[in-house]
Amino acid sequence: PRPSPSDASGTWGAAAPSSWRDYRPPEPKTVAPRHSKPPPQSSWAPAAGGRPRAVFSSKAAGKSLRRDSRSPGPERQPSPNAARPWARDWPSYSGNHEAARGGVEQPRYEELLQDVRGSAKDHARSQLLVQLLSGKAPEASEQDVQEAIAAVMEHAVDLACDDHGCYVVEAMLGALNAEQQDLILDTFRGHVRELVLDKHAFHVMQAALRRLPEKLPVVFAEEWLDDVWPYIESPHGNVVVQQCMDSLPADYLSIVAAALDEQAEALASHPHGCRVMQKLVEGCRKHGILEQLEALVDRLSANAAQLAGDKFGNLVVHCILDNGRPEDQLRMLEAIRRGALELAKDKIAFNVLEKCIKVLASVEDDSLLASERTKFARALLAVRDAPGSDEEEPDRDAFAQLAKDAYGHISIICVVRHLADSSDRELIRRCLVDARRCGLLQGPYRHAVEECLMKAFGEAFFDESAPVSVGADVTADVKEDVSRTANSGVGADGADGAAMEDAGWENEEVRAVYIAGLPPECAESDVAEYFAQFGEVQDVIFEGSGRNGARVDFSDAFAAESALAQDEHRLLGRLIDVGVEPASDGEGGRRGAVGRRRRGRRWAADGMEDRRGDRR
Repeated sequence: PRPSPSDASGTWGAAAPSSWRDYRPPEPKTVAPRHSKPPPQSSWAPAAGGRPRAVFSSKAAGKSLRRDSRSPGPERQPSPNAARPWARDWPSYSGNHEAARGGVEQPRYEELLQDVRGSAKDHARSQLLVQLLSGKAPEASEQDVQEAIAAVMEHAVDLACDDHGCYVVEAMLGALNAEQQDLILDTFRGHVRELVLDKHAFHVMQAALRRLPEKLPVVFAEEWLDDVWPYIESPHGNVVVQQCMDSLPADYLSIVAAALDEQAEALASHPHGCRVMQKLVEGCRKHGILEQLEALVDRLSANAAQLAGDKFGNLVVHCILDNGRPEDQLRMLEAIRRGALELAKDKIAFNVLEKCIKVLASVEDDSLLASERTKFARALLAVRDAPGSDEEEPDRDAFAQLAKDAYGHISIICVVRHLADSSDRELIRRCLVDARRCGLLQGPYRHAVEECLMKAFGEAFFDESAPVSVGADVTADVKEDVSRTANSGVGADGADGAAMEDAGWENEEVRAVYIAGLPPECAESDVAEYFAQFGEVQDVIFEGSGRNGARVDFSDAFAAESALAQDEHRLLGRLIDVGVEPASDGEGGRRGAVGRRRRGRRWAADGMEDRRGDRR
């Protein structure tokens, strides 16, 4: 379009604006980018010998200009940071290098000490103060160091909470004399909460506890005893409290123990409080504060089973078993023994039981804990006294469940490994012989238990404890127990007999299991080899057109019960399902049992369904 004569951005010719052809467009404007960096300061100039010499400005502050070493050139020029002495390293700041370059004398320490509070909060100047207070500054007099200490001490609380000033205060603590240590204690008094809970100042408090281990813990304890929870809940404060526990004298530690006694259970289960409780138990035993230690153990042993299963409380139980007196250990062991069978199957508490067994294995036969060792072994092997007599009565159902559990079988191994060489060897051997003869050592962890038995008792143990089946020459109580296990209708998941009858179960001995979901490449030998871990396999029959289902016949009912009780079966890397009755349509590979599964799966006549979706 034709430009208007009133267009101010263009230029018209000298003639009258009679034609648009006389219009001249404006000159383009060159605008530098907003975020562009200036070009590097460099120059090429002929040197004295006629050769070019390159001079580049340094990128890092405090470094002098460089020149080509091949040409003599003029003397070095003063550093561009001459007006900022705190931006260079200490030798440049002292003025030696600057004087050699151009005779420019720089101020030494006066300017740095004029505003110590501002200098300590600056990244570069704080490093210079740290060097000065640490005695690493060249040509620094003692007067300069004392002036710096006095100036930093005046603002110690404020600087300790700064991300740069905290290093200056920490360096100052190492240069204090006895009189100045008392002054810094007065400075910190009344500000303990602020300093301990700060993410920068708690490092200063840790350094102060190392420098003043006799005086400063008392100052800290006087302030946080009234309300200790804010310090323990803080990820910074609990570290200082733990370090303070290590340095407190006996009389103050006794006061701390009495103040924390009512909160012992809550502290033991806290992520940070459990560490404080460990330090408290160790300190009471170290200083001989037996009265407070006994009170703590009594309160903690009352809930020993709950603490043993807690991911933080079990650490406190470990600490008492390691550092407690025999009397304290006995109270804790008795409390744990009462729930040993349940704790042995817990993924956290089984470690506590292993610790208990190791402690009992190290005691002498005539010690206070010798009788507890026998009771603990009987509890983990599921042996109880028969009512109305002094004879032992094994709880075979409880032992069978313990041997099949992923954590429970470890407790059996620990008993054999650590207590088989003690005076209870015959008791342990007798219990395990009975368990193996009754076929209680079944499940996926049978081989690990039997390997431990082989090392402890030798091959003669297996000859004596050869498994027997129902119908052979066995005692009446064994027959009754196996029959009761097969017909009681109580499975590993706690389903009762009435529910099983409603689901189509019959009260008869079950010796066969049905499998679904077999991989196509699976052979009869693979199935027989896998299920042999539960007992003797008599026959394997494939069913279904796709050979994805099979029936496994066992020689006794306990082997079938063991296979059904296991939560998960994997054959050739594939998850398979095991049930006790076939589907109504007769198609192989779709078998199931109502009330036998733990994983919430329901079985239909026309196929398997999973509540969480089709597994296939």
